Amino acid sequence: AGGKVTRSGRAITVAGGTSRGVWAVCADGLVLATADAVCRSMGMGAALSVSSLPVVPRRDPQLAPTLITGLQCDAAGCVGSLGLCPSHRSLVVRCDVVQARVLTDIHVLEVTFDQTHYAPVCASDAPSWEVGKIACKSLGLGGVYAVGTVDAVASPSMVTLACEGSEEALRECTLEIVDECPSQKMLSVKCDLPREDGTPLFFIAGNGKVMTQSSRMAGGQVFPLCGDNFGLNEGGVLCRSLGFASLDKFSKDSGQYLDSIVHSMRCQGDEASLDLCSYTLGWGQYCSTTVSVTCTDAKSIALFRITPGPKVGTLEQVHPVEQGSWLPVHVADQRHADLMCKKLGYVGGTVDNLPEKSEGVTVWVSLGCFSSGSLRQCYTEGAMETRSQVNGIRCYDGGPDELSISVPPAPAEEAWDEARRTLPIVARGAAVATIGESSGLVCMDGVTDHEARVACAQLGHGPGRWTGRDLQEGETVLLVSLDCAESYDRIALCRHQQGTECQSRKVAELTCPLRDSWQYAYRNDSWSLLFDESEWVPVLVQDVYTAQVFCRSFLYDIGILTRPGVSLGL
Repeated sequence: AGGKVTRSGRAITVAGGTSRGVWAVCADGLVLATADAVCRSMGMGAALSVSSLPVVPRRDPQLAPTLITGLQCDAAGCVGSLGLCPSHRSLVVRCDVVQARVLTDIHVLEVTFDQTHYAPVCASDAPSWEVGKIACKSLGLGGVYAVGTVDAVASPSMVTLACEGSEEALRECTLEIVDECPSQKMLSVKCDLPREDGTPLFFIAGNGKVMTQSSRMAGGQVFPLCGDNFGLNEGGVLCRSLGFASLDKFSKDSGQYLDSIVHSMRCQGDEASLDLCSYTLGWGQYCSTTVSVTCTDAKSIALFRITPGPKVGTLEQVHPVEQGSWLPVHVADQRHADLMCKKLGYVGGTVDNLPEKSEGVTVWVSLGCFSSGSLRQCYTEGAMETRSQVNGIRCYDGGPDELSISVPPAPAEEAWDEARRTLPIVARGAAVATIGESSGLVCMDGVTDHEARVACAQLGHGPGRWTGRDLQEGETVLLVSLDCAESYDRIALCRHQQGTECQSRKVAELTCPLRDSWQYAYRNDSWSLLFDESEWVPVLVQDVYTAQVFCRSFLYDIGILTRPGVSLGL
């Protein structure tokens, strides 16, 4: 084991983010239970101690400083509010740091609190299957297929482990350092080999090297990952997939040719695990570089924020040159907004209109933030420009303040017209837009047929269309503009402008047909429509315009003619 295991933990001065910046937490009245929740919310183990540091206000040392007070924590995290801290002291907690490994010769589970000295885990009289599952999950391997015991050997320290079964990692269990195991047995854990389909598993060996194995290669033997293309993106994905918060550092070791089964590893940076990245699996490619990785439980520094936020305002990023300052970001288009909102933890987003500045402001214009781009590309690929008009951002989380559009049901008499073979109409009437507690009509000036298709599709109906009517006395307009990108299927993600002035005095009525009535198929090299339970009627598409209309009516982007002309007997 290399020495006696100590449990010093990691001291952290607790701080929290608000729309006004980052503030320390007042230590008044806080107990170990709160500190324990703080440590676990940061992805670490239990709190070992609570202490504080003096805080001296900048202007008047006699005044109580403004800190985050009234800290309340639960399973979802911690919240507080800005206020005066009478004690002039900020909260400091010391959190447990736990990592694990399995000795491959006898499969003994070991843990460390300092990444240097490891101690074997003691086995209970009846080894727990749940502990084995948690251990394998912490190691980034598959499920557990064997749990047993091994006779204890002389070691400077041992560790007892107690888990309830709901934990996601060993650091969430209760660990205690002892001189010897009460049962005189050590816990032995065997984890599953890689997946049967050959998809490789990736993990970090005891010496820090990144290793991989595949059931299709050499009977599941373990090989080092070829580190030629390994970088920050790949290291971050690996650490997060193993249960850590972020990558601490990585290093490469070049030498002679080595056997490796995974080559050319490249990640965007937001994948859940390395097997979802791009790589080559197989033998025969030259490789001379291994890679070693150190992960950390410390949260990575946020690169982006929304001001004033939390969901609407100016997108800002950490200044690439001036340390500690923030730089406004020009949100170029819908894809840029949607990607950034998803990176910030929302379900999606859109571009938001900001007032034009009388004087130009320096902003970051991203050139690498596209639909398949990574967070790092958004941050590093671009240039600073001076602009008077800067687009903001509006993010959505599925809450009640999202934009939605409703339409009343159609009258019962609007049913199937057998003579004309028209679709039954299920919804028809004035489109009512709702944002939070505000609601109103939609101005006809600012909508197209595409927004009608999106609105009806989200309501569960077929492709719809707008018609206009006069704005009547007493009616209120809420939306004067609505613009949905071609790929969007939710009205809440569409760019929109609120307002009450409708220039044409025409408001939009929405008509939605029944979605399931119009079934279509590609049969015998042509498109066909199903008008009833059994009869398929072929469709003759005579020109490109008709092809476009037909395909767009089913929410496709574009249509072309593949067999122009008329066939006999059709």
